[in-house]
Amino acid sequence: TADRLRDTLPPVWFPYSHLDALAEVDGVELVAVADADPAAAGRTAARFGAPRWYADGAELIERERPDLLLIATRMSGRAELIEVAVAHGVRGIHLEKPLAPTPAACRRVLDAAAAAGTRLSYGAVRRYMDVARTARRLVDGGRFGALRHVVSESRTAELLWAHPHTFDLFTYFVGNGPIESVQARMRVLDGSFDGSVLDADPLVELVSVRYASGVIATVIDTGVGE
Repeated sequence: TADRLRDTLPPVWFPYSHLDALAEVDGVELVAVADADPAAAGRTAARFGAPRWYADGAELIERERPDLLLIATRMSGRAELIEVAVAHGVRGIHLEKPLAPTPAACRRVLDAAAAAGTRLSYGAVRRYMDVARTARRLVDGGRFGALRHVVSESRTAELLWAHPHTFDLFTYFVGNGPIESVQARMRVLDGSFDGSVLDADPLVELVSVRYASGVIATVIDTGVGE
């Protein structure tokens, strides 16, 4: 975890990086790390005690055949890396978001993992933090009456990079029931369009989700972080 994040993120978010978190888990052995930057791979292996490092994630998978895999790459190539892992018998994968650049690629990866019996966990983990679990217990206990509205006040943030956390928390509090409607207002930065192609992650200004249960979940942009 970078020092600047240690200084700015709330304490409830730690351990923050994959390997910081793994170091706190009993019964797991870190056998290797990979980074496209060989120097970074070597430093990381030394810091966390991995006996081997690689400059290519697919090579790590093919040589080490790990039981569990953590993927913290950028999105480009992530879906293909998961497919390599599934093909080589990896049983569990924890990955960052977004999963892939298109719905079709997401579905291809999910279908491949399901067919092989590989378990995937996704990098929206705030539902496991104490603050979210405490709030959920209070809601479920009826202290505030029936749940009608869930509001997320957020800094200006990207739809696919930041708000998977928000929508996962909505699911955590509201449940995974049917959605009746979604209204949203988003914007993109100048220069994001190349013909009909949008090469950008839209910035969320407002989202309202109405569930069939009658509960409404809303994202409000506070404007902080522009």
